[in-house]
Parts: sequence; C-alpha cells; structure tokens
Amino acid sequence: MLLKSTGSDIKLYRKLFLISSAAYFLFWFVLISVDSKAFDPIAGRGLVSLSILAAFTLSYTNKFFRNNIVIVAYILSYFLTFYYVFLLAKNNFSNIYSIGMMTILFGIAVVFKESISLLIYLSTCLISVGISYLFLENPEVKPFLYLSILLTTSLVAYLVMSIRLKIQEELSINNIRLEDAYREINEQKKIVDIKNHDITDSINYARKIQQAIVPSKTGLEEFLPESFIYYRVKDIVSGDFYWYHKYEDELVIAAVDCTGHGVPGALVSMISVSLLKQTVDIQGIHQPDKILANLQKEITSFLHRGSNDGMDIALCSVNLNKMTLSFAGAMLRIIMIRDGVAKEIKGDRFPISRNTAMNTIFTNHTISLKKGDAFYMFTDGYYDQFGGTKHKKFMYKNLEKLFLSIYDLDMQEQKSIIENTHKNWKGELEQVDDILVIGFKA
Repeated sequence: MLLKSTGSDIKLYRKLFLISSAAYFLFWFVLISVDSKAFDPIAGRGLVSLSILAAFTLSYTNKFFRNNIVIVAYILSYFLTFYYVFLLAKNNFSNIYSIGMMTILFGIAVVFKESISLLIYLSTCLISVGISYLFLENPEVKPFLYLSILLTTSLVAYLVMSIRLKIQEELSINNIRLEDAYREINEQKKIVDIKNHDITDSINYARKIQQAIVPSKTGLEEFLPESFIYYRVKDIVSGDFYWYHKYEDELVIAAVDCTGHGVPGALVSMISVSLLKQTVDIQGIHQPDKILANLQKEITSFLHRGSNDGMDIALCSVNLNKMTLSFAGAMLRIIMIRDGVAKEIKGDRFPISRNTAMNTIFTNHTISLKKGDAFYMFTDGYYDQFGGTKHKKFMYKNLEKLFLSIYDLDMQEQKSIIENTHKNWKGELEQVDDILVIGFKA
C-alpha cells in the first residue's frame, strides 16, 4: 500500500513537517488565550512539535528516514491526533477543542498519498473519539452531535483529498505519457540526426564530385589574365555553374543556371556539364548558337518521361588574337562596357529544356573587341537577392550600375567589391539562390 518515498515526496513532507511542527506548537497560545483554565500542557505540545522537527532533521541525516519519509509522516499524524484526542477528553470535549479537532482532521488529511490510508486514519480518529466518550460523565458537546459533526468533517476531508489524489494520479499518468512521448521523440531525433548526418555526408561528397567536374575558378586567368569568377552557392551543392574550354585560339566560356538549387539543381547541372563537354570537346562545336542548338537537341532526348528541367545559359566564344567575341544566350544576357557606356546583349527568350522545340535556332551575336572592353556574365541569383533597409530585391538595374562603377578597376578588386556589396545588401537575410558572376576584359 505504501510505496518507497520518491524525490518529490521528500521535498513535500519536509515542508509539511516544518509547517505542522510550528503550527501545532503555536496553537497552544491561541487556546490558552481563549480558555486559560484548559488542560493543555505546553510540554506535551512541545514534545509533539519536537518529534516532528526530529523527523524533519533525520530526513537529511538518516537514509532510513529519507527512504521511508511517507511512513514516518503517517505515524507522526497518528501520534499528533491521538495526543489531541487525549486533550479533548481531559477538557470534556469543550467547544474550543472540538473546533481544533476538526482543524487537525483537515490539516492532516493532506499528508496521505492514498485514499485507503486516509480512510483508515479518519476511521481510527472517529473510533478513538467515540471510545473517549465512554470515560466522560459531563461532556460539553453531546456524543451523538459531536460524532455527527466529526463524521461530516471526515467525509468532506476524505472527498476533498480523494479528488486531490485522483487529480495527482491523472497528472502522474499524463507525466508518464509525456515522458514516454519525450523519450520516443528523443529516439526519433537521434534517428533523424543520424540520417541527416549521413545525408549531409553524401551531399558533401557530391559537392566534391561537382567541384571535380567543373573547372577551377583560378584556371580561367590562364586564358583570360584579366578575369574573375564570383561563385557563391546557396546550399552545399549548386544548380548554377560556370564552364570554360580552350580550343586553339578560341575560349568558350559559359554561365549556367539550372532548374532549382541544392540537390535537384546539382543533378541537372551534372547533366548539363556532361552535355557541354560532349558538344564542345567531343563533337567539336564551338560557335555559341550552334552549341546551344545542340544542347537543346541533347537535353530533349536525354530528359524524357515528362521532366521539364533544363537550364538558362549565357555562352561566349572569345578569340583574343582576332579580337572577336561571339555570344548566344538562352534566357540569360551579358553586359558589355566600352568607354564607360554599358550595353546589354540579350539572349533568346526561351530556355534549354524539353518545353523548347528540339530544332530551335538561337541567335548569334558577334562583336569586334576593343582593348579594355569589359564583359560580365551572370545568373539571376545576385540581383534577386532580398536585402537593404526595406528587404527588397537588389534588381538588375542596380547590378548594371555596379558594373559601371567598377569596370575600370583591377579584376580582383572588382570581385571583392561585388562580393562585399552582396554581403552588405543581404545582411542577416537568407541567401535566396545560387550566385554566379563572371567578369573579363579584352
């Protein structure tokens, strides 16, 4: 019936010991002030109070008392009550002591953890009071009336404490359920963390593969000494990528924005890199519009079963010996700056995808270069970034102005300004897309 004391029991009963010890001792002064002739030795009340204080102290110093503090509390409750019944009898069940008895019943009822234990306690109190009446000749309160009042008080105390115990039981059940749910959530979290770690490791390895397939950023300077590539991925792997290939005097260079970003974009970018290499390296196609046309054919046949993925691309073929540049684009454009004047060269308004006709013809733009001409290739991630004081997009026009303000600087200095401008604009906001900006001079 009585369980071993828990940590919460120890805290509760220690508080009850302190309160009951002080209250029972101080109650003596109240009674004496009301009835100075009452039989109520302070030594007796002091003994009861000291016994309760001793139990309180031993709960700290003695393991037995600590482990069995509930049982100790029950014993002390009986001890206190029976001493008070003795005082009742000695004072002929006076009205003042009768009120005190009812107060004790209500006060001690809080000690019991189980309704059956409380019922036994209340029954014992009623029996002891009834027996006490057998030894009295002239009690102030008649036995039937007193026992009726005491019985009513006991029933109310029992009902109140039964409700409390029921609520505590339900709370305990709910706590157990919550602990089980919390434990299950923790187990699921561990599983998710492990899977997330495995997935992240896989994506990190995919990044290494993607980086191995895409040429080095610094390698472009070998063919175009005055050049830079600013490349900032949104996630671990990217849907944007750059690519270049040197063939005799021609340098083919591309800025590509594949459908999506992260893993989906990276998968499409891997396909796109392969198709670019196959078109330029293997098939030997070097004219930009022809390259895009071949990419359109290849991607239409490669991505079947309803996939609408593809790429936006800006592609240039640069010949510094002949001082010419050819450009073709699918949804992307380039900016040329000559003598402080910016000129936008637009690509065609359809992407490389299954939604575009297989035999689509792309527009080829040929430009005679002049020493110092600056060219910028880019995807939409830079100017679509939200930021600034009003959290708005950077916008294409601001990117064009940025190029105009820096085009005559050293290329690495330009890259640094482009990078810092993006960081300052973005601030604490999340990067919305992969970012790619390529700059070079004739």
